[in-house]
Amino acid sequence: MNKVLAPLLFLLMHEGAYSECRKVPIYEAKYDFTWYQTHGSYDCVLAEQMESDDMLAGYWFEEKTGTLFIVINNIRVGKDIDLDYYGFNENYINSLLKRIDNAKAIKLRRRFSYDGSIQPQIELRLEEAGFKR
Repeated sequence: MNKVLAPLLFLLMHEGAYSECRKVPIYEAKYDFTWYQTHGSYDCVLAEQMESDDMLAGYWFEEKTGTLFIVINNIRVGKDIDLDYYGFNENYINSLLKRIDNAKAIKLRRRFSYDGSIQPQIELRLEEAGFKR
């Protein structure tokens, strides 16, 4: 009986550890191609984006309000950028909300002020969350 119980217990624990992250197949008929999109908790979904997008400085989640704050590196060539031009707009927020299960709202924050100086309150939150970009 222990031989059956041990593998069953391992499978249940293994599946539970990864239940927050799941790959959802998205079929694109125009190209006859299926690609996989990550869905689940905010840590799961944003982990891939943090690796591939240097414009993302970090994020933190407020449990009380259910709000996810995403911080954008907003200075390019010494100037403040237009976040809409770079794709950080309502469409971006809505696409993330569809993929993230535990966030009620997403707010984008600029990491630097318009003149390039750091914003201490943003840096403090990023440091608390463990981001050092």
